[in-house]
Amino acid sequence: MSRIPLSPRVAFSAFILAIFVWVVLDALFGFGQRSSRAALFPLVIGLPALGLSLIVIAGEIQHTRAQTALRSSGQAVSVTPGGVSERVAKRRTAVILAWIVGFYASIWLFGFMLTAPLATFLYIKVAGKESWRAAIIGGAISWAFFNGIFQRCLRLPLEERLGGAVIERLEELLGFDPNQFLLFPFLDRVGC
Repeated sequence: MSRIPLSPRVAFSAFILAIFVWVVLDALFGFGQRSSRAALFPLVIGLPALGLSLIVIAGEIQHTRAQTALRSSGQAVSVTPGGVSERVAKRRTAVILAWIVGFYASIWLFGFMLTAPLATFLYIKVAGKESWRAAIIGGAISWAFFNGIFQRCLRLPLEERLGGAVIERLEELLGFDPNQFLLFPFLDRVGC
């Protein structure tokens, strides 16, 4: 059995894996033992992320082993795991970091209930270069998922906790909560 190669990418992947192992274990054996409802959200996010982390670390280990083999044979190594050049990989990293920062800024400004469908729509349309129809459907599904599942069925009032600076200021100016227009009123009638 060969030794697992250690590179910055493998180390970072192992760190992310450790975080999700901790999240799942704490949800199952920590606070989750006291409240199963409190454990639901960490498990819904943690279990798929744990699986994806395992896949990523396996790929990183395989890539690092391949790079080590190429270096030992004297060949140049300038390709990332996806088969693209380092320059393209750095550009893609900068673009996705800009999307992440924009997503968090949008949550801070407009709140989660408005940002989730808006960011989904924009990402599908701008970054994915998909049709208007696909972007609108994706945004609508995102809105329905977060509003329908978390707000109505699980009774997690996201609009109260993640309101956003602009939405809170509008509420002060208008005298009513603009989030009420983002909700699914008919889900109350179907038993969620």
